[in-house]
Amino acid sequence: MSGVWVVVEHRQGEVRDISYEMLGKGNDLARSLGTKCHAVVLGANVESLVEKIRPFVPKIFAVEDPGLSSYNAPVYRTVLGELINAHAPRVVMIGHTACGMEYAPRLCAGLKWPLASDCVDIQVVDGPDWWPTDYSGP
Repeated sequence: MSGVWVVVEHRQGEVRDISYEMLGKGNDLARSLGTKCHAVVLGANVESLVEKIRPFVPKIFAVEDPGLSSYNAPVYRTVLGELINAHAPRVVMIGHTACGMEYAPRLCAGLKWPLASDCVDIQVVDGPDWWPTDYSGP
């Protein structure tokens, strides 16, 4: 398992504020689960974005490809699905933005993962043992 992942949303070379908020909450959740928070950055020329978020997470999954220079829901869904299948994070946090709302449901449906959307908080109440570690869908 690769911990808690935060998908970093960006526009015109800038990390969107929601991503910083989710990195903070992702780190809190990861500590509660006894794991680490990692970031995922998709795009073209992402090195400056990676440097901006480097202080917040120990590991960044950066996928740099000219095909990711503009947001494209099917492409994001495919790339994230492949990363998730390869690294098996426990939780993936995606912002409830126009982009996130477009691809997150399709991503989760394809992975047969549960989806909680439009959340303002998430926390572990009864300890990390209750959290599913091998969810394989219905």
